[in-house]
Amino acid sequence: MHHLTCPSRLNDLDLPPPLHHFLTEQLIDLPFEGSVGRACNFWHETETQLYRIESEDTSAECQTTLDTLLELPPEMVLQAPLEHCFCLFITNGDGGGTYLIFNNTFPHPSLQAIRSEACG
Repeated sequence: MHHLTCPSRLNDLDLPPPLHHFLTEQLIDLPFEGSVGRACNFWHETETQLYRIESEDTSAECQTTLDTLLELPPEMVLQAPLEHCFCLFITNGDGGGTYLIFNNTFPHPSLQAIRSEACG
């Protein structure tokens, strides 16, 4: 499991180009008109974060994070490139939240249900 607290750190995730482009568009380009600085400021002020969960992530930390996050319904769910699903969970009143990107094959029943409902 990888965790980011600023979208300027997307390169740290070592993503394939289609997935990197998708996340840049969703996290920076669309909501902040391409301004990395504005995106990072918002994330910092609202404690927004991103978790990338890979198919082999089975750690207790990963399960605890998912159990806590999945107490909320997702605000948005999108099909992402390369068989991934992208979700946003709003976690506070000022619009901050947690983004989650995971491979469609990740074996968690609640994530599979979310993916099935939104992404087919």
